[in-house]
Amino acid sequence: MLQTPQADIPDAESSIQGAMHTELQVIKAERDRLRCELVDIRAELTDHRELQSELAQTRARIVSQDREIARLSTTLDRARARARTNNWRRIDILLGHAEEWPKSNNPLSRSKTRHRSRHTPFRKTRM
Repeated sequence: MLQTPQADIPDAESSIQGAMHTELQVIKAERDRLRCELVDIRAELTDHRELQSELAQTRARIVSQDREIARLSTTLDRARARARTNNWRRIDILLGHAEEWPKSNNPLSRSKTRHRSRHTPFRKTRM
């Protein structure tokens, strides 16, 4: 049987413990690095969620503004069409062709009280 001298045993244990200690330090350093990376990823995820929320709100605002633009465009188109029609009617009236337009559609034949009554409550007048 081959025997190792007793003096070599503590050196062997010491080198094994040193290697284990070094490996433990490497593992702890890797753990700390991964923890920091996890914190960074969580912060990025929070930022990403906030940006997604802002993006959704911005998209909703854009949809709302598009609807408002469409509504205003329709209103403007109607006003322009009404103005063109009224201009032609005025020209016809000035030229003496007013009888060609139906009286109900003639803007100059409408009474102002009828138009105003839609916007103001009915008031009795004293006699």
